Amino acid sequence: LSAVVGAAAGAAAVGASAAPAAADPGREGGWAADGHRPDTEGRPLSVRDELLRRMKVPSTLTTADGPVWSPVATGFASVASEALPQGAVGGLGGRFVVVRDGAGLAEALERSEPTVVLVEGTIELELGQMLDVSADTSVLGVGRGAEIVGGGLRLLEVANVVIRNLTFRDSYVPGDWDGNFDDNGNDGIRIDTSEHVWIDHCEFVRLGDGQVDVRKDATNVTVSWCIFRDHNKTLGVGWTDNVTTTITLHHNWFSNTYQRNASIDNVAAGHVYNCLFQGQGQYGTMSRGAAQLVVERCVYENGEDAIVAKDE
Repeated sequence: LSAVVGAAAGAAAVGASAAPAAADPGREGGWAADGHRPDTEGRPLSVRDELLRRMKVPSTLTTADGPVWSPVATGFASVASEALPQGAVGGLGGRFVVVRDGAGLAEALERSEPTVVLVEGTIELELGQMLDVSADTSVLGVGRGAEIVGGGLRLLEVANVVIRNLTFRDSYVPGDWDGNFDDNGNDGIRIDTSEHVWIDHCEFVRLGDGQVDVRKDATNVTVSWCIFRDHNKTLGVGWTDNVTTTITLHHNWFSNTYQRNASIDNVAAGHVYNCLFQGQGQYGTMSRGAAQLVVERCVYENGEDAIVAKDE
């Protein structure tokens, strides 16, 4: 086991940034072969800039280590592979699908070709319903009010998924604080045996089991600029004897969360930086088993056992 702790300041993301990709002009009208099209004033507009515009987010905000709303994946989700030379890009270049209800969301997530799913408003699912997400998919909230209520998203053996600007809330089962009831697998996002996943600018509150679970050899995962609050088991990484997973957690805020902030088991490489932890009841961040973990430039306030390392 290895855990390294640093001091509070700015940090650079792990992994290489991706260059803009060329879009398929046949999928979304007006794109040129170089992945750009002019805006209303004739200036070039990249495909990624268009995604930020459609999410209605402030693309010009920056910090010392880069933009708040990055147009490309950061951390381990951005690491290139043979199949994904630009890292996680989700449905970039694919068709846009706007959804406003659970049936529409489920249908859009099942598409077999690259798809950008734009979520508008509140989508209510049956309590505990987990919707499967296909490979090469982006799930993007539009504006500040996009949310999934009562259920969550499941990524099972898929690659290249981006989830941004969404709130996941209120799948909590009364009386099941530990999430142990047989019918309570109500996660916000569950990632099993998947790769190149970027979760960014999402909020998780009052869910049934885990808010985000990264399990069973999932790898090249980044969770960035997210809020985790009012929950017991927050963010778990592991459920495997293999030392395979790579994960980056950066610029996240954990508030009034009891445990697993995160619990990181048997990761080949983990990087936690520029996170704020407030009011953790049992422990803050735990490195377990054979995990290789770097924690730096984080703040832990008003909580128990900020950083814990266990060999088992």
